[in-house]
Amino acid sequence: MNDYTKKRTIDFSTEKAADIWSIILNKIQKYQEEELKIRQQISKVAEKSDNIQEIQRAVKELEEWRQSAFNPVEDVAQNCLNDVLHHFGLRVKTALDFQKKEDIGFLKIEDFENNEVPNGLLSTGTKQVMLSALPLYLLKPNKCQILYDEPERSLYPDLQRFIIDYYVSLTTDSQFFFSTHSPIIASSFEPWEIVELKFDEKWYVYRDKYYEGENHVDNYFVDPRYLDYDLILKKVFDLKDTSSDLRMEALVELSMLKNQLDTLKQEGKLQTEKAKAILTRYKSLAQKLAWETE
Repeated sequence: MNDYTKKRTIDFSTEKAADIWSIILNKIQKYQEEELKIRQQISKVAEKSDNIQEIQRAVKELEEWRQSAFNPVEDVAQNCLNDVLHHFGLRVKTALDFQKKEDIGFLKIEDFENNEVPNGLLSTGTKQVMLSALPLYLLKPNKCQILYDEPERSLYPDLQRFIIDYYVSLTTDSQFFFSTHSPIIASSFEPWEIVELKFDEKWYVYRDKYYEGENHVDNYFVDPRYLDYDLILKKVFDLKDTSSDLRMEALVELSMLKNQLDTLKQEGKLQTEKAKAILTRYKSLAQKLAWETE
């Protein structure tokens, strides 16, 4: 087993993240095997003796062991994964439910009604967060530099809003470098923390600056924290037009319908069948465009 804690550089693009996972899974297996061993002892006592006190002593031994032994499943659940899994309606299954050999030495996930969720049914986003979070928690980076490519991968927008703070919380005094194409991720940072790289006319890479004068002072004229995501796409990611042709056509039609309704209102004809048909179309189109109507 590689001792990752002694390495100066860990590159998960070349080293299997499964090696890191195997460290915690081995701990889980040893803990669960010990628990099963004590449970079997209790069963043997119960089978051979009718003495309630002997059975109670055996049960007490299990409880004392649980209180004194380090529980890697509880540790990972409470201090790492449950903080993020609850956003998916999930949590780490901490109760040992031994049915077959494969139940030992694995980290299982369940919903809030105690229904176990097979690994194959977990979403790509859930797996991605688990695979990246657990190595950070296990290695406990301290005063490290961590490079992370596209933290938004396979995550819904509401989950992207907190994922940066979550990863940072798993480290101590460490510096992250995130590569992202998400306006939501970009809005998580102060302007002097953002470096936008572009190609010039000769295809050389350069940094597009959002400030004049010195860096890291309050002189930035673009601050993603104050912009909605549509403007971040335009100002930071240089997307010239964030609207599709279909949306533009719908906006034009909506404007024409509004003008027709205003004219009919002035003529006192809002109760006519024609006006009602126009109003129905107007409200339907406005709803699709997320456009507030009177």
